[in-house]
Amino acid sequence: MNEKLQHEAGHSRENLTSLQYKGPGALKQQKQRLQEVEKTGLPKTQKQLQTNQNALKGLHIIVQA
Repeated sequence: MNEKLQHEAGHSRENLTSLQYKGPGALKQQKQRLQEVEKTGLPKTQKQLQTNQNALKGLHIIVQA
């Protein structure tokens, strides 16, 4: 029974290594980076989308004229 648990634990560690898991500190850093992107990147992208939509509306009006 103990050998089976050790084998499963080893297999789990291998899986985590292959997924490049580096521990809870790395997960915290990744979460912080994602939160920063949400704060800064998303508003920029939304503004760009709005600008592009306005440009397309303008072109549509010109084509319809």
